[in-house]
Amino acid sequence: MHGGVAKDQLQHENIEAVEAGLVNLERHVNNIKKYGVEPIVALNAFIHDTPSETACVKQWAKDNQVRIALTEVWEKGGEGGIELANQVFDVMQEPQNFKHLYELKQPLEAKIETIVKEIYGGSKVNFSSKAQKQLKQFKE
Repeated sequence: MHGGVAKDQLQHENIEAVEAGLVNLERHVNNIKKYGVEPIVALNAFIHDTPSETACVKQWAKDNQVRIALTEVWEKGGEGGIELANQVFDVMQEPQNFKHLYELKQPLEAKIETIVKEIYGGSKVNFSSKAQKQLKQFKE
């Protein structure tokens, strides 16, 4: 799991692992913000999550000014997703400033390179011969 805990250990409270996993969440949130839209964290509740673990993630969201909604769909069905639905509805009522990470007129290779660098943290793209052939087909 993202916090480094083995699946068979998830039933034990582990705030340190939750905090370690927040690095991954922060990366996703920052990636979404690059598109000029407001992210909403859907905190998918698991049966073994403790109130302290949930509070840890909610506090991170508050500290980082990120919307968060606890989702309990697995346990409560559709009713467990109402908080998330309300958050999404609220964001939809606000103006958004969506933007692409690249200029739409750029060549496909340049668009791919931008996504690799901006979203995945890569430094360079090497296109295999198969990928080069596919890119050529897309341009035709």
